[in-house]
Amino acid sequence: MKFLTETVFLVSSLSAVSALLLMLAPDRYRREVKAVLSLIIAASVIGTFISADFSDISGFTYAPDLSGAGYSSDEAVKKELSGRIADYIGSLMIERGISCKKIEVETSIDENRSIFITKASLWLGPDQAESEPRISSLILSKIGDIDIEFIYEDD
Repeated sequence: MKFLTETVFLVSSLSAVSALLLMLAPDRYRREVKAVLSLIIAASVIGTFISADFSDISGFTYAPDLSGAGYSSDEAVKKELSGRIADYIGSLMIERGISCKKIEVETSIDENRSIFITKASLWLGPDQAESEPRISSLILSKIGDIDIEFIYEDD
């Protein structure tokens, strides 16, 4: 704790002295005075760190709880990726004249941090059953072999 109080006192006193000198310095020498004061402050702070005795803080350990951080970042990545893949599938289908009410994509991240597309769910109209083979081959050719669920809803 002594190190921290010494550092705060040093920086505070040097700041006060430098403010006083800058007020008293003529305008034509102001830049040179700033440069010299900056060097003095930097050297003083560096010297304080070099000569500091860190033995009084050796027992201090900081270990933040990150148990939930990985989960939330993984979920954010999965959500963003799922949305982008769903948009991509939707644009591919529009290019080929196939309409779709809704597209959801499920992704997963394994223990090796690899990302997989596990499933695509497509909501189609009741009269679009004949589009299944075209949609399946489109997804297979552009994305790969994934599980595709076709859900038919009335308008």
